[in-house]
Amino acid sequence: MNNTCVGIVLNNRDYKDNDALIDVLTKDYGRLTFVARGVRKHNSKNATPCAILRISRFYFDYKETKGLQNLKIAEPVKNFFHIQSDLEKQAMGCLMLELMDSLQIEDEGAYDLLEQSLHYLDETKNPYLVLGLYVAKLCRYIGIEPFVDGCVNCQSEHQIVAISVNDGGFVCANCFQPTRHIKKDKNQLQLFRILHKAEIDQFPLIEESVIVTLDDLQDTFSFLMEYSGIRVKGYKFLKQIAEM
Repeated sequence: MNNTCVGIVLNNRDYKDNDALIDVLTKDYGRLTFVARGVRKHNSKNATPCAILRISRFYFDYKETKGLQNLKIAEPVKNFFHIQSDLEKQAMGCLMLELMDSLQIEDEGAYDLLEQSLHYLDETKNPYLVLGLYVAKLCRYIGIEPFVDGCVNCQSEHQIVAISVNDGGFVCANCFQPTRHIKKDKNQLQLFRILHKAEIDQFPLIEESVIVTLDDLQDTFSFLMEYSGIRVKGYKFLKQIAEM
């Protein structure tokens, strides 16, 4: 056990018999996939730290030329108890993991974004704001963030009236086309700009002043889905939970 790392469990999948494949996002190694032998047994000590929505420490012998790493021991570092005990937050957390997993981002900045977002999600009473900031930061991270400093078509900063996924950002009154665009009210436009301009570490500063629902995040999700090309199951499940 010459190597150790701390990582966020993104996914675990059945492998052979009682074994599982554990996908982990780490700071030091990027994304790793561990073979966790016997982890499905009810008495496995590795079962809890290999579950999703946890940060754990993993002991292994790193093999650079091998796709799968053999896990020796895993230890829990942080359990997000409030996420795990709240069905709606749990659905949001799983969606965050699924998005990061699907986008295949694996550098240190991606790890920091996910870790910080899960921390805020665990502690807050305004969870959809965390989710919105997270999705908006993913858009920026992969180079598909919308233009929100004026009209995407003419760059005018006046009379912004709509958000267009197809055009790539804000649309002003002069460029607005009723057959292509849907008008938004002032609050919707302001929220969209906040989500895409604020950093995730600014969340505590706006937590109590910006209240967000899942419906408010539709345009931000649309940008990510349209331009990244990914499709995730977690968004539909979250909508079902939010409507209960």
